[in-house]
Amino acid sequence: MPDSKPSEQDPEPFEDVLAALEAEVKRLEQGELSLDETLEAFERGLTLASNGRRRLEAAEARVDELIAIRDGQLQTKSIE
Repeated sequence: MPDSKPSEQDPEPFEDVLAALEAEVKRLEQGELSLDETLEAFERGLTLASNGRRRLEAAEARVDELIAIRDGQLQTKSIE
């Protein structure tokens, strides 16, 4: 199974990660995979979910950094 972790210079877009995860879930839900195929799809799904979560956390951190400007200074403000 190829490594689905994107490189820092050419990261896989979040939308692509999400679409791939949705495709794996659909395959699993159909219930037509062999045991080995099911395990591979599940493992790939976990990897994709982890990559997507890291993407979202990085985006949240960036938003936190850019959310408010006061007195010409960038200030962080939680979006939660």
